[in-house]
Amino acid sequence: MLLLPYSETKVSVSQLQRKIETLERLRGEANQVNSKCNDLKAQIDAHVAAKRNALAKASALEIQLRNAQEGDPVQASRIAKLETGLLKMKAEVMDARIEAEEVRAKADKKVAIYLKDDAEARTKLRGASYRERRRNEYARCKSRRETLEEIHGKGFDFSEKIEQAKVDEFDAKFLVSDAKENEEGDNKGAIP
Repeated sequence: MLLLPYSETKVSVSQLQRKIETLERLRGEANQVNSKCNDLKAQIDAHVAAKRNALAKASALEIQLRNAQEGDPVQASRIAKLETGLLKMKAEVMDARIEAEEVRAKADKKVAIYLKDDAEARTKLRGASYRERRRNEYARCKSRRETLEEIHGKGFDFSEKIEQAKVDEFDAKFLVSDAKENEEGDNKGAIP
């Protein structure tokens, strides 16, 4: 088993560490988004509870109004007061409903944006990881071929193994260049 030179291994590990840190940062951002989403849902629930409370008060006022209308005609001022209170309650219910819908729409929009950004970041990270594996495979094949050529230069006959190592190196190099072309093709469609 041949090992990669220390400098190539160190670079690969540090690049992988940066990618892991990026993924952890993205997970942290996703957790923040989930927390914000939960806060917005709690606000919506509070608005719904306020709406239900206002509806209950409105129903109570309607009952009082009916009772007052059935009672003494002297209570006309009280009836007018109850009707005014009922109209105010209905207005509050409508305001709470509109506000809850606005909060829900904003929350849905923010969640959609964060989910899209998260998906794009994950796709980029998978692509970078794929390219890094291809580069490491190419470096391993190249190192193996060079080692076999050194041993062959010392008088050992590894002609077949060297030829196979060249084929493996060519295949790995092709995969690296293919990954690079795919990356460039993806970047051409992106807006700078």
